[in-house]
Amino acid sequence: MKRLVVPVLIAALAAGIAATGVAANPLSKTLRKTGLSPEDFDIMRQAASVLYVPAPQPGKSVTWSNAKSGSHGSAQLDRVDGQCVVVDHRVHPKGAEKAEQLKTRLCQSGDGRWLLMP
Repeated sequence: MKRLVVPVLIAALAAGIAATGVAANPLSKTLRKTGLSPEDFDIMRQAASVLYVPAPQPGKSVTWSNAKSGSHGSAQLDRVDGQCVVVDHRVHPKGAEKAEQLKTRLCQSGDGRWLLMP
């Protein structure tokens, strides 16, 4: 399995780009490298949220898919570190047979929102 190092900020920006249509070179390059679309990132993020909302559940996993792109994957809550969680993603961009690994780190803010962190 190939391990990709993708800044967590990229995932947050990808969701924003899907909504606004605005693109920056670093993000577009990162999205090309992963093979996932901004919509894929958003679906992946939404699916993973059930692992830590309303309370983190280490070891729990979920699957997701995007019929439009053919991308699919799974997410597992790897660990809880104080107010933060680390989610391990296995993604199959555009239906690829071989999974790519992504990790995201999210921390709960004082107002209860979960924010992607580096």
